[in-house]
Amino acid sequence: MLAVPDAPAALAWYKRALGATELWNLGTVVGMEIDGAPIFLGEPEQNGWETPAKLGAPAAVSGICPRRVHCRHHLRSAASHQNL
Repeated sequence: MLAVPDAPAALAWYKRALGATELWNLGTVVGMEIDGAPIFLGEPEQNGWETPAKLGAPAAVSGICPRRVHCRHHLRSAASHQNL
């Protein structure tokens, strides 16, 4: 998951710049796809990681989704972190 200060704005940029397709959107956490590769964007909220601007370095949370069906877990997990 890439750390961004504004997930919807970042998604809009990736759509314009790279032709990304939105997979799902929870507001502060977004799933998108670029050339068949799923990519997730998230807004850090005092949860142990920060945006590159605050860190002064690139920031991402790493995870492995060997099968697309396994990625549903990430969606449920992201939703639970958003208190949905």
